[in-house]
Amino acid sequence: MNKPITIRKAAIRLLLTVFAALGFSTLQANTGENLQDSSYNDTTFPLNLGVHVGTTGFGLHLSTPLGAQFGVRLGASFMPFNTNIQGSYSNRETESDVKIKAHNISALFSWTPFYQSAGFFRSFAVNAGGAFFYNLDAELTTKLAEPYRHGDIMIDEDEVGEIRTDINYKKTISPYLGVGLNDIRLGDGFSLQVDLGSYYLPKPSVSITGTGLLQGNAGNAATVENNIKNYRFLPRVEVGVSYRIR
Repeated sequence: MNKPITIRKAAIRLLLTVFAALGFSTLQANTGENLQDSSYNDTTFPLNLGVHVGTTGFGLHLSTPLGAQFGVRLGASFMPFNTNIQGSYSNRETESDVKIKAHNISALFSWTPFYQSAGFFRSFAVNAGGAFFYNLDAELTTKLAEPYRHGDIMIDEDEVGEIRTDINYKKTISPYLGVGLNDIRLGDGFSLQVDLGSYYLPKPSVSITGTGLLQGNAGNAATVENNIKNYRFLPRVEVGVSYRIR
């Protein structure tokens, strides 16, 4: 039952490895760079187009500075995620097919409080904004992994049936708060962005249906909904690369 957590940890470790390999090496190379070369001091307000990948999906973004200390980034992310979980319930082996979607469009505003510094702190930013999750739901289909024995009678797992749990979130704007490193120069118009923060999601709704001998389990939906109502933080660890198009 711990597979999703393992996948999330692996994704975070991968993203942090990319950050360590690219971010810090670039920061060291740019420590002595003159502030007048910063895009934040460019009165033409450059426009950057980029791609990103992280724990909340992959997608595209547009960004531009709004003066020396502020900037804005608009993005669209897609996260289709499927996995299979092996577990047990009442000492019976089960298998669950999990499908998750988290598609959204977002707007983030950044503030770089130490923009006059050199090195690491020059790129440090506080990011705030929100995302409209137009498709945020999860589908969990669980069935026995082996036949069910009732006395001397063996019942095939397909005849026992399966339980489908649907978790849906309201289509609304979810606020975001986090920190990051913005516009780490990679050379030739390219720059790197790293974000670490969390969305705050609305309360989910749960529905449960059963087939075969497992029909009539819908009454458990209220219990499941109550158990997950406080799990509303969606972590966001993301790495992006942008190219200056103007």
